[in-house]
Amino acid sequence: MRFSKNTIRLVCVLLVGLLLQSCYSYKAVPVNQNSTRDFKGRYLKLIWETTEKRDMMMTNVAVNDSSITGQIVDATDLMKSLSNGQIVNLYVSAKTPTPPSLPADFSIPIKDITRIEVYDFDIGKLVLGVAVVGAGIALAYGLVILIILLTKESCPFVYVYNGETFEFTGEIFSGAIYPGLERHDWLPLPNLKPLGNEYQLKLANQVKEIQHTNLAELLVIDHPLGTSLLVDKYGKYQILKKPSPPKLARTQQDKDILPLITSRDSLKYLGDAFADPQQSKDTMYLSFDRPVNTSTAKLVLRAKNSFWLDYTFGQFFEQFGDKYKVWYEKQKKLSPEQQGTWSLEQGIPLSVSMKVNGKWQFVDYFNVIGPVAEKDVVMPIDISKLDSDTIELKLDFGFLFWEIDYAGLDFAPQEYAFQQVVPLISARDQDGRDVTSELTRDDKNYFTMERVGNEALLRYAMPAVRENYARSVFLHSKGHYEVIRDPKGNPDLAYLKSFREPGRFGEFSKEIYLEMLKKNGK
Repeated sequence: MRFSKNTIRLVCVLLVGLLLQSCYSYKAVPVNQNSTRDFKGRYLKLIWETTEKRDMMMTNVAVNDSSITGQIVDATDLMKSLSNGQIVNLYVSAKTPTPPSLPADFSIPIKDITRIEVYDFDIGKLVLGVAVVGAGIALAYGLVILIILLTKESCPFVYVYNGETFEFTGEIFSGAIYPGLERHDWLPLPNLKPLGNEYQLKLANQVKEIQHTNLAELLVIDHPLGTSLLVDKYGKYQILKKPSPPKLARTQQDKDILPLITSRDSLKYLGDAFADPQQSKDTMYLSFDRPVNTSTAKLVLRAKNSFWLDYTFGQFFEQFGDKYKVWYEKQKKLSPEQQGTWSLEQGIPLSVSMKVNGKWQFVDYFNVIGPVAEKDVVMPIDISKLDSDTIELKLDFGFLFWEIDYAGLDFAPQEYAFQQVVPLISARDQDGRDVTSELTRDDKNYFTMERVGNEALLRYAMPAVRENYARSVFLHSKGHYEVIRDPKGNPDLAYLKSFREPGRFGEFSKEIYLEMLKKNGK
């Protein structure tokens, strides 16, 4: 679906805010029909959009399906007592009445919120500003964003030294939530700069996970000038020169989405599956002109997973109630093949197919990237069996699970490049403990970050730069992580068994989305 400019702007601004130097990661929190969620230690600064703005602070905040409740006090008095913590500024429509006196118990309809801002009290900086424009963002999605802002903790996974400071770059082995899903990951580090004769980066755990990493080395590749380079999910570099844009890009509902994916910009394809009540997965069709005498092509995407996918997983985990931990331990014992097959059948990775002799043939899939930062990814495609001058590709994924910013097909021949695996000089955690041996080899010796705030500083020797070559650097890592949850209640086992069916997770995503819209009169 081609979202309105306001909707696209909202999502893009949200991402920019999360990627700032003082960025914040988040955890998705489900909102059940008959319950609210409280946010201890968080504060809402309420700003009425009237000629005479009276600033108020809401404490004891709780969010339900359509409103925010809590106790309102004078903002000036409370601000004086705050020494740290995160503040969320909510701008409230002028038509919403203010409480006659303070303090007061109060409720504000979510539809009356016109702007959301996140303010880091410690650094005195606004790190996120989102214009909501009433309920125009699709109220359900806006509610999820609000919950994310109220519950997010500190920063995400990988930071690189960029010549001045450590800059957030991305996540590693996203989606590997069980040992059986542990995998290799190659994260591009485009802004990595040397510090003297070293490359330095940080691994950090600042979400409620237990993260296990058993390898963290650099892959440094010098390639011919005038080319770029990406590493595919199998660890093989792919030389790129000038990816060609598709000549056609359409949804399953035959909507033209070409303007959304032809350049790396703020316009993104966010999904179209809800256009058809019978569809719970999204499909993008791409057509490219095929140059003469070409037998291979490389599909290049700039994409990420959506915040909605994480929210859907949160809702899914809640279904297990007090049996969640037992279920999670059983999942850890499943084979990689079982877990990988289930994930692919549910549309969680992004599947790619190509039309050959009038029939769609599965090519491969892109691994989960994560919701915080976009990533450039590449997939080589054998086109030698095609007898057509047009290449037709199909991208499939579950309902609202992926956001695609750019798609292109590169036909450059695979030139030689000089690649070096650069091991660690040293790695020390937040307490100064030497963890180098835990990150040097792909083995069973893991560097484990168990708590929010755990981190490690990684140092690598910088190889000599080759003259007349461009350089690309990737973090090659391997590991998995455990999601910490503590849901309550009795699970509906018969209902949970339905998730064994292919595509059920996408259906579940659509169900909770439509239910949220229904509750809010949309």
